[in-house]
Amino acid sequence: MDCAANVRAATVDLRSPRPSVRRRAYRCLAELAESGTTEAMVAVGLAFEKGYGTRRDVAAAREWYRRAAYQNSGAAAYRLWALEVSHGTTRRIRAALRWLRRAAELGHGEASLDLGNACLSGSFGIARDIRAGQRWLRKAGRSGIAEAHFGLGVLYDQGRLVQRSGTRAFHSYLEAARCGYEPAYNFVGVAYETGDGTAIDLRSAVVWYKRGAQYGDPEAQNNLGRLYRKGRGIRRNGRLAVRYFRLACEGGCVDGWVNLGTCYENGEGIGRDSVEAVRCWKTAARRGSAIACVYVGTNYVEGFGVPEDMQRAKYWFKKGAARGEADGYGYLGMMYADGIGVRKNEARANEYFRLARNMLKGQPGEVVRSKVYWRDTGPKHAKGG
Repeated sequence: MDCAANVRAATVDLRSPRPSVRRRAYRCLAELAESGTTEAMVAVGLAFEKGYGTRRDVAAAREWYRRAAYQNSGAAAYRLWALEVSHGTTRRIRAALRWLRRAAELGHGEASLDLGNACLSGSFGIARDIRAGQRWLRKAGRSGIAEAHFGLGVLYDQGRLVQRSGTRAFHSYLEAARCGYEPAYNFVGVAYETGDGTAIDLRSAVVWYKRGAQYGDPEAQNNLGRLYRKGRGIRRNGRLAVRYFRLACEGGCVDGWVNLGTCYENGEGIGRDSVEAVRCWKTAARRGSAIACVYVGTNYVEGFGVPEDMQRAKYWFKKGAARGEADGYGYLGMMYADGIGVRKNEARANEYFRLARNMLKGQPGEVVRSKVYWRDTGPKHAKGG
């Protein structure tokens, strides 16, 4: 067995559950490291850092990493950086930036990712440099780091630090997803569904939503449920829609609660139950949903699932409007325009309609959109995007 193979085998044995195997692996690596084998030096540094087969000694780990880094080991230079981030002071972390840069220059993928993110955020004392951040993320992606592709996708998608590009965002998300980066699956599905950066392809959207749902992404579960409910890109199936909405709710997706409530209200895939619908919407409202507030308000107007109560309806419409939902102002305008539960007041109605129009940024069409149409929230990215 050659030297490199010995190092690889011993490095694996360092993590053995058997103490005797770990100690034997450490002795083998220490001997190779003393003879000048760079990879063994890195492994010995790791042994001291983690306490594998020997005592835990951060100073000794730092010394072995430094010796390997001086022999142009990108892995060692990166471990020096990571060691200071975990154990060092602010001053030591900033001093260790040179090792992060060195590791990235030597082609270490994780180092390129960390350096790119630091340049984009201006962290660790690095001056914010968007172009440099993009350059390092691309280099990390070429090294096989899927998270780097995803980071570029978010950068182009949000359009806060660079000019927004749906096309670039889509291709970056797709590359991350093809590399097996599960958080990207839902983003690819959203792009195919909405045509943002690529042609609309509902069947492909379903494929990627399913992958995200299997991974356990609640946003993907909610989006897949929507397509099952509407029969878009897949055969309509209310029961499966409800199943995926429930999974989304369990995962903390607010829109899952909104859509599950809609299924209860309309009797889609489950028995009609307006009381349960209002409960779902109130749960979503407590978690920040604006449209859920409007839905609760309409049920107070109609007396579905709750007693008819115009003052409670007015309260919920105002709450939805305060959270940025134009329908909240629109329904308030309708109440004052028609004298529903309040004294008729055209001036106040027009003011609420004006606020709704401003919130919609002058979009054409009805100020108050159809309640049935809007009981379908999404598609959404993860983290409410």
